[in-house]
Amino acid sequence: MTREAFLRQLPAAAGGVPFLRREAADGAVLLEHEDAGRRWRIRLDPLPDRRLGALSLERIRVELALEGYSPREEEAWLERFRTHFQRAGG
Repeated sequence: MTREAFLRQLPAAAGGVPFLRREAADGAVLLEHEDAGRRWRIRLDPLPDRRLGALSLERIRVELALEGYSPREEEAWLERFRTHFQRAGG
Protein backbone atom coordinates (compact mmCIF):
# COMPACT_ATOMS: atom_id res chain seq x y z
CA MET A 1 0.00 0.00 0.00
CA THR A 2 1.28 3.46 -0.79
CA ARG A 3 1.53 6.13 1.85
CA GLU A 4 -1.07 8.19 0.01
CA ALA A 5 -3.52 5.26 -0.08
CA PHE A 6 -3.01 4.68 3.65
CA LEU A 7 -3.66 8.35 4.41
CA ARG A 8 -6.86 8.33 2.29
CA GLN A 9 -8.25 5.36 4.25
CA LEU A 10 -7.09 6.45 7.70
CA PRO A 11 -9.97 8.85 8.58
CA ALA A 12 -12.57 6.07 8.31
CA ALA A 13 -10.27 3.49 9.92
CA ALA A 14 -9.72 5.83 12.89
CA GLY A 15 -13.42 6.48 13.43
CA GLY A 16 -13.62 9.85 11.70
CA VAL A 17 -11.87 11.78 14.47
CA PRO A 18 -9.57 14.69 13.64
CA PHE A 19 -5.85 14.03 13.88
CA LEU A 20 -2.60 15.93 13.59
CA ARG A 21 -0.16 15.13 10.81
CA ARG A 22 3.53 15.99 10.93
CA GLU A 23 6.42 15.15 8.63
CA ALA A 24 9.61 14.03 10.36
CA ALA A 25 13.05 14.97 9.08
CA ASP A 26 13.78 11.31 8.31
CA GLY A 27 10.83 11.06 5.88
CA ALA A 28 8.38 9.48 8.34
CA VAL A 29 4.81 10.71 8.68
CA LEU A 30 3.56 11.09 12.26
CA LEU A 31 -0.19 11.00 12.93
CA GLU A 32 -1.78 11.60 16.32
CA HIS A 33 -5.16 12.01 18.02
CA GLU A 34 -5.87 12.67 21.70
CA ASP A 35 -9.21 13.04 23.46
CA ALA A 36 -10.55 12.38 26.97
CA GLY A 37 -7.34 10.78 28.22
CA ARG A 38 -7.05 8.43 25.26
CA ARG A 39 -4.47 8.77 22.55
CA TRP A 40 -3.40 7.00 19.39
CA ARG A 41 -0.23 7.55 17.44
CA ILE A 42 0.77 6.17 14.06
CA ARG A 43 4.19 6.41 12.47
CA LEU A 44 4.65 5.67 8.77
CA ASP A 45 8.21 4.95 7.72
CA PRO A 46 9.19 4.61 4.08
CA LEU A 47 10.78 1.28 3.17
CA PRO A 48 12.73 0.43 0.04
CA ASP A 49 10.45 -0.44 -2.87
CA ARG A 50 9.85 -4.12 -3.52
CA ARG A 51 11.13 -4.96 -7.01
CA LEU A 52 9.61 -7.85 -8.92
CA GLY A 53 11.20 -7.78 -12.36
CA ALA A 54 10.04 -4.56 -14.00
CA LEU A 55 7.41 -4.00 -11.31
CA SER A 56 8.20 -1.72 -8.39
CA LEU A 57 5.89 -1.65 -5.34
CA GLU A 58 5.99 1.11 -2.74
CA ARG A 59 6.14 -0.08 0.88
CA ILE A 60 5.67 1.56 4.27
CA ARG A 61 6.12 0.37 7.84
CA VAL A 62 3.19 1.24 10.10
CA GLU A 63 3.76 1.56 13.85
CA LEU A 64 0.66 2.03 15.98
CA ALA A 65 0.39 2.91 19.67
CA LEU A 66 -2.81 3.20 21.71
CA GLU A 67 -2.78 4.73 25.21
CA GLY A 68 -5.53 5.13 27.79
CA TYR A 69 -7.98 2.67 26.21
CA SER A 70 -9.59 -0.14 28.16
CA PRO A 71 -8.85 -3.62 26.77
CA ARG A 72 -12.35 -3.73 25.22
CA GLU A 73 -11.99 -0.26 23.66
CA GLU A 74 -8.54 -1.15 22.33
CA GLU A 75 -9.85 -4.36 20.77
CA ALA A 76 -12.74 -2.50 19.10
CA TRP A 77 -10.41 0.22 17.80
CA LEU A 78 -7.98 -2.31 16.34
CA GLU A 79 -10.79 -4.35 14.77
CA ARG A 80 -12.17 -1.26 12.99
CA PHE A 81 -8.65 -0.31 11.88
CA ARG A 82 -7.88 -3.81 10.53
CA THR A 83 -11.24 -4.04 8.75
CA HIS A 84 -10.58 -0.82 6.83
CA PHE A 85 -7.16 -1.97 5.68
CA GLN A 86 -7.93 -5.62 5.03
CA ARG A 87 -7.31 -6.77 1.49
CA ALA A 88 -8.97 -9.60 -0.37
CA GLY A 89 -7.55 -13.02 0.41
CA GLY A 90 -7.19 -12.56 4.16
